[in-house]
Amino acid sequence: MDYYSLEQIKNLITDESFFERPLGTHARVHSKVLDKFFGYKIPKIEQKLLKSYRSYDQRQDSSNKKGHFRGTQTWIGLHPQILQTPYCEILEIFRVLKRTHPSTVVDFGAAYGRVGLVVGSVFKNVKFIGHEILDERAQEGLRLFKELDIKDAEIRVQNILDENFTPPEADIYFIYDFSEADDIRHIIYKLESTHKDRPYYIVAKGERVNQVLKLKYSVFYSFKQKDSNIYYKSN
Repeated sequence: MDYYSLEQIKNLITDESFFERPLGTHARVHSKVLDKFFGYKIPKIEQKLLKSYRSYDQRQDSSNKKGHFRGTQTWIGLHPQILQTPYCEILEIFRVLKRTHPSTVVDFGAAYGRVGLVVGSVFKNVKFIGHEILDERAQEGLRLFKELDIKDAEIRVQNILDENFTPPEADIYFIYDFSEADDIRHIIYKLESTHKDRPYYIVAKGERVNQVLKLKYSVFYSFKQKDSNIYYKSN
């Protein structure tokens, strides 16, 4: 990408078409380019996390001095472009939901806040709340939100599996395969029981969350959107 000033970047991301993937470019390659364009320090942060914690796919390391992050699956060691949903796919999903005119969008397992960036371009005057268990990822996302002047967007450092966690009220919930199936069932149960009298949408990104919703929760109506499913729950 050519050089742009910070003010030019702020203007560019107000147009949702900015997040469209150029023809012939892989979604993850496109997202890597955008991450660099925005100034994300994702590879550096992920390498730092690997120095402190064992990779998600390692039973033990050579020294046995490092352990897995406790609390839930964090996918430390996963390639950053696999860890996060590509910008263009987030855009496609929210374009489908544009007609719903949401007031709040919540992301469970927000990582660096990509969803919040796209939400701000597709929906105007919408609040974004991301939940991320790793402070390092959350702080980097918050830094970028502040730098790009993204209004009404925040990332909360939170283990959403804590018993005292209450899912905030929202119109759209974005759920990536943030952990094991039992953990995903837990958060969906809590979401459904907390907001059982409200209509809302769930964007399910990943095999586990889709299986849980299809097999365990008949209250959700599903329609396919490429490799993600969008589920609707009426009041």
